[in-house]
Amino acid sequence: MMPILADLDGSIFDTRAREDKCMRNGKMDWECWFDANNLSLDKPNGEVISLIRRLNEAVYIASGRIGELQWDGTMRQLNSIDINIDMIFLKPKAWQYAKEYAYKARVAIYLASHGILINHLIDDNPVVLNTVATVLATFGYPKPRLWLVGRDGSVSEYEAKSAWI
Repeated sequence: MMPILADLDGSIFDTRAREDKCMRNGKMDWECWFDANNLSLDKPNGEVISLIRRLNEAVYIASGRIGELQWDGTMRQLNSIDINIDMIFLKPKAWQYAKEYAYKARVAIYLASHGILINHLIDDNPVVLNTVATVLATFGYPKPRLWLVGRDGSVSEYEAKSAWI
């Protein structure tokens, strides 16, 4: 199986309205950001959703969202966009402050160690793309195609920046 590993916030969903609501004096109010009621502000990103449908492969989600706080709202969002999701990884509350790139690299290695080799990685954060590609290569797994989602919702293929890959 050669699936897609995709991000939610800033990738499958445009979160700019939630971000605007939760910014306080130039800093993110994380309580507001992780409030499941505010997920309704997010809008589906049609370009990413179209890419996922065109790729027509199994879809796994890895998100920095907190499972204990945002699971139900996340499920409502995903059900509204009609994409078949094979598995969803949301951070546990104990990992709330863990770096997103470290969490997603762990998810990718977990999947690979169970025979699920990522063929496509879709994220709005180049650090995540670089880290996951580097970690997979370090462990001898194939490098996935990397897709960077721009702030405007556009998607472009991305070349990882690392001395190791």
